[in-house]
Amino acid sequence: ASPALGVIVPSVPAQEPLSLEPGDTIVLYTDGLVERREEDLDAKLAELAAVASPVEDDLEAFCDRVIDTLAPPDQRADDVALVAVRSAPAGRPERLELEVGPDVHRVRELREAMRGWLAPLGATRDDLDAVAVAVTEAYANAMEHGGGGPGAPVAVRAAVADGVLRITVADPGPWRSATDAGTRGHGLPLMRALMDEVRLERGAEGTRIHLVKKLGVT
Repeated sequence: ASPALGVIVPSVPAQEPLSLEPGDTIVLYTDGLVERREEDLDAKLAELAAVASPVEDDLEAFCDRVIDTLAPPDQRADDVALVAVRSAPAGRPERLELEVGPDVHRVRELREAMRGWLAPLGATRDDLDAVAVAVTEAYANAMEHGGGGPGAPVAVRAAVADGVLRITVADPGPWRSATDAGTRGHGLPLMRALMDEVRLERGAEGTRIHLVKKLGVT
């Protein structure tokens, strides 16, 4: 590696091996995050260590929180950058399978399960928001249009491969038209606006909504 900018005397940077366990997070930052003329550097580094623990599943939210705490906009005298990288958690399933009863009170449970599973798999905050809304709409469509009968569960299947998320929301009954077309029918257009691909499949085995989105695209 090249010597640091401004170093005149010969110096050899120290190199130490570091072993990461599955799920560990590395935080890289510029000096603008911790250096202040009027503050002790060791104290700021200790503050960084305290603020950075624990680490949220959503690394983007984690970075925002650390920067806003240590370097609020009105206190920044230098450029500030922070990067957080997490090793893949051991045993993190790349497939999610849920059976959700047709109950509007289960929407929050569905969203939280999807977010918690998807956050460590390369999804950005925008991805998480878009998927949460799209899955909610697909679930609502299954409840409204599905013909599986009272209490029939809605099956949600999701998988990530090569950075692409694929979700299927299935109801065991045939498609039923909305009772009020004047105020309803906006679910599919909204899903298409949020996802890269939306496909509705109707057959003898029920109704399925397929959602596809490439993760990490900004």
